[in-house]
This record gives sequence, structure tokens and C-alpha cells, in this order.
Amino acid sequence: MFFSKPRPQLWHQLISEKSFSFPSGHALGSIVLYGFIAYELATHYPDFAKVIYSLTVILIAAIGISRLYLGVHWPTDIIAGYGVGFLWLMICITMLKLQRLR
Repeated sequence: MFFSKPRPQLWHQLISEKSFSFPSGHALGSIVLYGFIAYELATHYPDFAKVIYSLTVILIAAIGISRLYLGVHWPTDIIAGYGVGFLWLMICITMLKLQRLR
């Protein structure tokens, strides 16, 4: 709501969105949720860390691409969502590490 950036109207949208476009909440949420789950799984199963992180990156990228395919976001919206989401994920992981140190 703060940026009030309208959604793209480049082609017929497959779904209808009423809110503004920037940043992509789906991109932000996917990187925070799936990134945190991947971090936890990789911590508990370090032998599979590369596989876990690879599958997570593919899933998060697919979610961003789906938002473009559906025509509800500009590429910059997805990138901004990833950026904010990554920052939030790093804060969550840092707070978890600090909690575990106690």
C-alpha cells in the first residue's frame, strides 16, 4: 500500500488481483518460509544440505516465475520481494542462532 504501484496489464490476466503490485508478497513469503525450512533441514541433515538448498532455490524461483506468468507482477516486484524476504530470513536465522547460544 505504501508504494501504490499498479499491476501490469500486458496481457489477459489468468487471475484477478485487487491490491497493488510492489513488492511481491508471494516472493517474499516463499523465500522466508521455504528458506527457513531448508535451513532447519540442512542443519539437521548436513549430508543432504546441497540437495535441500538446491530444491529450495528451484521452488522459490518457480513461485516467482509463476507470478510473472499469471501477469500479476512486474519483474522488479519479484526481485524486491526476494530482497526483502532474504533480509527477513537472515534476521530470523540470526535470532535463532542467538537463541540457541543462550
